[in-house]
Amino acid sequence: MQPSTSAVCELLLTAAAGAAASKISFPVSGRKKLVVYCAVCGDLAYGKHYGINACNGCKGFFRRSIWNNRQYLCRFRGTCIIAKEHRNVCRACRLKQCFVNPRAVQSEREKSNGSGSNGCAEIEEDVEELSRSGSPPEVSCISTGSQTEIGFQSPTNGSKNSPAKSSEMQLFYERKASKLLAYHRQIMDNADLFVKPDSPLVVPSEVRQVPFLLAFDEYYKISNCTRINYQPESIANLRDMDLDWRRCFVLMREWLEPFQKLSREDQMRLVKDRFHHYHWLITGYYTSRIENPDVGVCYCNGTYFPRSPLKQCVPDETGMIEKTVNELVTPLRQLCLDETEISCLLVISMFYENSNLSIEGQNLSKEVCAEHMNILYNHNQARFTSQNMAEMTPRFSYMLLIFMTLNNLSKLMVSQLGDVLLIHDW
Repeated sequence: MQPSTSAVCELLLTAAAGAAASKISFPVSGRKKLVVYCAVCGDLAYGKHYGINACNGCKGFFRRSIWNNRQYLCRFRGTCIIAKEHRNVCRACRLKQCFVNPRAVQSEREKSNGSGSNGCAEIEEDVEELSRSGSPPEVSCISTGSQTEIGFQSPTNGSKNSPAKSSEMQLFYERKASKLLAYHRQIMDNADLFVKPDSPLVVPSEVRQVPFLLAFDEYYKISNCTRINYQPESIANLRDMDLDWRRCFVLMREWLEPFQKLSREDQMRLVKDRFHHYHWLITGYYTSRIENPDVGVCYCNGTYFPRSPLKQCVPDETGMIEKTVNELVTPLRQLCLDETEISCLLVISMFYENSNLSIEGQNLSKEVCAEHMNILYNHNQARFTSQNMAEMTPRFSYMLLIFMTLNNLSKLMVSQLGDVLLIHDW
């Protein structure tokens, strides 16, 4: 069910557009609107959607593609020209144009060289479409049948916040971010220094596998609490790969400890449904911090799975490693996420809408996502000054692609995860 991914993505993009709009406060009443055109196909645009000027057709196409996680293939190597007369001819190039559009860059350059009135007209459109406030917006999740829409509302029911209120909200989320970062570092540094990565498990030797219930409650029986080390010191063998998955299982369970309001049954469902997402996100993030981009994928035990087929311990028949490097590690490296941002994204990757949870669990998950979205928004607002606030929109767009990639990588997993984790009823 793909609305979960789109909900997160739309929220990120709306946040970015809202941030850009809220930073400028020119009076706009009585101004004549400037005619703008769709940055994708050149048709008449009706305001900004997902951070760019777009017509209703391209807005709907982009939204459907993301919500349904659609993948298109171009027959002409991605060289198609997208124009309003035949914008439906190649959906692959049209979707690519939604993300990377030279015309949009040129448009921004022209506006910066032009008169100030053009900028005011652009601001007027942002004012009409988006709700603005100086403080981080609150998130509301509204269920509409089979899909969920997530949007921003001001903390005071639409009324403008005073500077004191904005500063108070900013300080509130800064403290939240500090606590989140401290907990992330605590988990990553939590290790028994006297245990080697290849030491025998605490599971008795006569017990080869454990039930999921036991693994969930006593997760240290799945993996020793070894030191986390994502440096590519040696090439991984099959055992190293298994140990990495088991150690990450312990990491995810430790991440869930602060969220005890979620019922035990829902926590177990969440672990089963989102462990793949959590593993690939944390693996991709720490791999992206390695200076050598061609090393492959780094594991948490000081080993790595190389990109070169000649060095791999087992053939990568599904192309998992190449996809991980190209579609996850490379975008993460370009984003240059800091530890606070990856901490927020790790929580969101676990909690964004999951229809397998109970009604109470789904509602609580929405609250958790909303809180960490606000933390992420406020943190980005602090990172980007008013001079480069425009960088937030494309940056959040790439965050959108990360969640799509996590879904795709999870579908490619062909091995039995229960065998890897020593859980016989996974």
